Parts: sequence; structure tokens; C-alpha cells
Amino acid sequence: MKTDAAFVMSDGRVHEAQVELRPMDVSPQAVRERAEIADRAAQTADGSQQLVARIKRTSKYAYQAPASGWFDVSVVHDMGYGLRGNNNQYRFGDVVFGIRLADGSVAELRTK
Repeated sequence: MKTDAAFVMSDGRVHEAQVELRPMDVSPQAVRERAEIADRAAQTADGSQQLVARIKRTSKYAYQAPASGWFDVSVVHDMGYGLRGNNNQYRFGDVVFGIRLADGSVAELRTK
């Protein structure tokens, strides 16, 4: 069954579309899959992922790199040194970014 729907976007725009309504699958497998999706969304929402960085070896700040390499960073509104972390401030070009996942591992974000 198709019906018209309107969605309000985060910027306030209204998006209209036709959507298909289907009965919900209540099989045990479908319930497990939905629970896994909800768990992953909750992990992301509760801050279990953190933006991290490591200082490039070519940076003049390379000597400041912690032993583990990766450290938590936050982005601030500063045209020169927009990153805060490792008790310092850095330029975007001085670091490589990654995401620390819930299990503690780091996924490096590759750039071209």
C-alpha cells in the first residue's frame, strides 16, 4: 500500500514523497536484526565513538606525539589551530584522523 508522506529535514525544509507501507515482520530473526540495529545506534548515540588523531611524522609537532600515537581530539572554531587534544592545539594538516570504536580499536580515516 502506497501513501503520501511529508518529512521535515534538519534544516527545516519539507520533503514530500510516496512511501510504501508494509506489515512488520515479527519473525524471531527479524526481531533480532532490529535489536542489533538498535544496539549499534545506541552505541553511537552514547558516545562510544570518538574522533582521534595522530601527529604526522612530517609535522613540526611530531615530537609531541604520545607513546600510543592516537589521542582524542575535538574540533573548535579557530581558523588557525582548529583541533584541541593531547593538551595542545593543532592544525588539520598536522594530523591524521581516525575514529576510536567502542571496542577500543581505531579506524584510520584515509584522505586522498
